[in-house]
Amino acid sequence: MHSDYGLYVNYYYSLLLVKFVSSCALHMMLYPFVGRSMMLMKYVLNHPDDFTHPNIAFMVPFIDLNLNIAAEFLNLFMLLYQHTVEHAIIHFVALEIIVEIPHIYMHSLLDDQLKERIFKDNHALHVHKKASDTPWN
Repeated sequence: MHSDYGLYVNYYYSLLLVKFVSSCALHMMLYPFVGRSMMLMKYVLNHPDDFTHPNIAFMVPFIDLNLNIAAEFLNLFMLLYQHTVEHAIIHFVALEIIVEIPHIYMHSLLDDQLKERIFKDNHALHVHKKASDTPWN
């Protein structure tokens, strides 16, 4: 038995591991926001009578959905061109902070009346119509 053989982690494998973990972490962070956007779009499509301008009400979560998907692709693109573990971590944290800024701002509004009216009942949207009941003209 040779003593030359030892267990070691290649630098390349550690970089791949960091890239994989950071892409999974951003995906897990954005997954609830994508689901919420899709739920809001479905609610607007099933209940257009609840809105004065249903097209605009649909576009807000649609834009949010596209921005979150773009953030995931941007993260993958940025991680693809990182050659060191430090740069991969730095770019992931920077993108994560940029994605979190709107949520930090929203949670900083303490006594905003509009926020209380929009987000009362813990974001609960009660679906009482289905798409199959909607007449298509």
